[in-house]
Amino acid sequence: MSDNYDWIWRFIRTFGSPNAIFSTELCNWHKDYAHAFTFGCPTPTADYRNADVVILWGHNPSNVWLAQAEAISAAQARGARIVVIDPRQTATARTADLWLQVKPGTDAALAMGVSREMIARGLFNHDFVRDYSNAALLVREDNGLFLRGCDVGNAEKPGAYMVWNADEGRAVPLGTHSDETFLERSGPRAIAGVDGTIACRTAFDHFAEAVEPYDPETVERICGVRREQIPALAEMLGAAGAIAYHAWTGVAHHRNATQIERSIATLYALTDSFDKPGGNVRHPAHPVSKMHDVSMIPEETRKKALGLDRRPLGPPTEGWITGTDFCDAVLDEQPYAVRALFSFGSNLLVSQPHGGRGRQALEALDFHVHCNMFMNPTAEYADIILPVSVPWENEGLRVGFEISHEAQEMIQLRRPMIPRLGECRSDTEIVFALALRLGMEEAFFGGDIEAGNNHILSPLGLTMEDLRGKPGGVRMPLPRAYQKYQKTGFMTETGRVEFYSEKLHRHGYPAVPQFVPPVDAGDDYPIMMFSVNNGYFCHSQQRGIASLRTRRPDPLAALHPDTAARQGIADGDWIKVTTKRGHFQIKAQLDATIARDTLASDYGWWEPANDLGLGAVGTSPLPGATSYNEVIPDRERDPVSGGLPLRSTRCRVEKLASAGWQGLRPFRVRDKQLVTPEIASIELATVDGAHVPPFLAGQSITIALPEGQRSYSLTSPPLHNGSDSFTIAVRRIDDGAVSPAIVDTLAIGDVVELGAPTGRFVIPQRNEFPVVMIAGGIGITPFISYLRSLPGEGEGAPPRILLLYYCRERENVAFLDELDEYSMHNPHVELRLFLRNPSGRCGRHPIGQGRYASDHVDQALIDARARFYICASEGMIEGVTQDLKTRGVPAFEIFSERFVSPMDVAADVSNLSPREVTFARSGRKLTWKPQEGSLLQMAEASGISLPSGCRVGQCESCATGSVAKIVKLEHAWRRLDGRNDDGFQVAPFPG
Repeated sequence: MSDNYDWIWRFIRTFGSPNAIFSTELCNWHKDYAHAFTFGCPTPTADYRNADVVILWGHNPSNVWLAQAEAISAAQARGARIVVIDPRQTATARTADLWLQVKPGTDAALAMGVSREMIARGLFNHDFVRDYSNAALLVREDNGLFLRGCDVGNAEKPGAYMVWNADEGRAVPLGTHSDETFLERSGPRAIAGVDGTIACRTAFDHFAEAVEPYDPETVERICGVRREQIPALAEMLGAAGAIAYHAWTGVAHHRNATQIERSIATLYALTDSFDKPGGNVRHPAHPVSKMHDVSMIPEETRKKALGLDRRPLGPPTEGWITGTDFCDAVLDEQPYAVRALFSFGSNLLVSQPHGGRGRQALEALDFHVHCNMFMNPTAEYADIILPVSVPWENEGLRVGFEISHEAQEMIQLRRPMIPRLGECRSDTEIVFALALRLGMEEAFFGGDIEAGNNHILSPLGLTMEDLRGKPGGVRMPLPRAYQKYQKTGFMTETGRVEFYSEKLHRHGYPAVPQFVPPVDAGDDYPIMMFSVNNGYFCHSQQRGIASLRTRRPDPLAALHPDTAARQGIADGDWIKVTTKRGHFQIKAQLDATIARDTLASDYGWWEPANDLGLGAVGTSPLPGATSYNEVIPDRERDPVSGGLPLRSTRCRVEKLASAGWQGLRPFRVRDKQLVTPEIASIELATVDGAHVPPFLAGQSITIALPEGQRSYSLTSPPLHNGSDSFTIAVRRIDDGAVSPAIVDTLAIGDVVELGAPTGRFVIPQRNEFPVVMIAGGIGITPFISYLRSLPGEGEGAPPRILLLYYCRERENVAFLDELDEYSMHNPHVELRLFLRNPSGRCGRHPIGQGRYASDHVDQALIDARARFYICASEGMIEGVTQDLKTRGVPAFEIFSERFVSPMDVAADVSNLSPREVTFARSGRKLTWKPQEGSLLQMAEASGISLPSGCRVGQCESCATGSVAKIVKLEHAWRRLDGRNDDGFQVAPFPG
């Protein structure tokens, strides 16, 4: 959307609508607009590279802004001290000099506590506060307004702000006198006024009074941070020459967001870091033509912005409204009826709270147009859907890149990187075409986008054609200056940094920062819930991208192990999270670093990943909602901005369903049959008769025998209810360690141990595209599970299913009779069998000869964007994959699972000494001994779940990081697909 913002806003302003659901109250308003209540400008860019102290306040750049993360790492390497204020122990928090684990929504109390400490101990910058803030201004006790010249009979400067002159014992105009008597907390002064005595106190006295209650002990009780951290942070700030900070949605998603921003900004005002090297620097911008402003809308129309009467200093002043106000206008016609909606790239029903009311509103509209690259829940309610091209199909003009002065100097035109598909257009093209039809020819340059962009660039003497000739961009120098306020002042009403805001006071808001606690929902909701960005997806997008969803198949909520234990919740269980507004389901992830009374939840889930066989709820066996925002109260809003408590809503949790079990569990062999001379089908039932958890077609279980552990694909139907058993099929490998014991020795009645179903190789039961399965020998097993549970034709099943099955000899063909039945009774299922030495038919099927060949896959399947699922040996997978890629199949539409056995990293471990191993996420410490085997084996045996696909050939799926090196890496290895790998096995433990 950023490529098209200027033109979309020009369209909205020219059309004249005062009601844009911009969601600024959920994103940038507090840092870009509420900051102006203190400094008169948006929060300037943090100059991390040159800072002495870096503060990340509710901001995790490693997940959301990698350019910042790189600059912070460079600062840390240079010796800068890092402070992280966050309920979670983020990656940066783990290496920070100071991590303050603040309770969600209590940031204002923390900031005010640090300000109190700096004032009490004289750690603030007196000169900056005296010369560039309104600290010394006198405030009338009777009405809360600043004392002005006219109040004391000063005819020469009737509008002047007044300060106290201790030498003369009277109030004088600001600028005629400068001392530090404003620091004295002596109570109200009696000022001789025109109409009698006026009691006044300084703005700084009001501020100091506001922060006084927040001593370290009180802050600890409210915020959960350790009391000794408050003076530690105050001392660090007082000693620093330059402090750079960034605060974003972590402090914005609360019903007290404006007061949080005010508290942080006034704390920063106690330092001398604003607009100086290593601080937060106001970088200049190129003087391009401005294409839109709210003033383009007639004043009388602007007054009709929804919510303006309740938030007169908030987003409605810019024509930005909340989703709740929109719904009220549609459904209740308050304050007037709204009948139509034109939306660009949004997903109102998922990104806003109370999706139920949102759906009612969309249904009630007379007309709804939605522009987007993909269908989403909001688009489904539209009367007209306009397909939008992806950014890489369009040109994109960018003037300045924000992160640094040098970046601001850059001007670049991004050229299209891929051809367009279908009839899609860019958002810019859509608004230009509509503008012509609505009589806006002049504002939109007669429909000429090139002319419009050239108009933007004209003050710089550049054209679009100039930039096309320089794809690396053009650097145009900008003047570099610091502490510009020394000449220009600040763009506030007083021209100074405002500890006391008369503007806020006049509109009925606190003039100085105030701590407003999050809503207390009572004892029934003991846990404070907050949302987090997991780094894999952008808001409510991209869950359908297989490469990303593979790494995050399910929505996760982090809970402390003690909190989970009280509810009988184990790592990986599905849980129900309930607020006063409703409930949703999510998968539990135990995390010993999170506070016991908090829950950190994913958000934005609605989209299935059909190629992976994953629904909107991921691998959950239960139907139900996964929308975090659905349970957020939509009426508890910040009074200034309309911000929501997306990160400070109270909830309770309960267990819904077990995702399996931790470690190993005993099963008894109930049945065993040879399906070929070298393949055995084994049914394994729970010893205690308990039901087994559902799983997905293609997943596997680990079986543990004295000879070792191996993972085998399940062949029983997935997602079945009420069963107490699994089935697997195992092929004897003559020189194998485990398979001969299973095929030849394991008998009915024997007891073995199993790990819970797992694995990321999943064949979709529902897909709009054809599914092609390619099996080599025993690689048929995951596809048997799939076919045993396939829905009937027309019930969401893929339109065509093709199984290519390759075996050496006729006697090696497993499950042939069953495959015959599937193809006979399901017209959309086709089996093609290939043998090394074919003759005649095999069942109902003619037999092809030899190994996989390119002509085995019809071009029509490739043209139909079929998805390919391969389970075979490494060599076969590489050959098939290469052929498919050569024929134009994208790599992200090819999925595979290899036959592998764990590699032996080192056979002799007898000379190794025991080691203490800490599993950071769960907080558990175990002592490894040589007889324990690998770290993975030890973890599983102890009930600790680690992400691992090494037993089923998915070595790239490991996401377990080494916090600290404790052993020597003695065995270099490569990924099974031949690429270099960033992961490693910890040697010399055997795999």
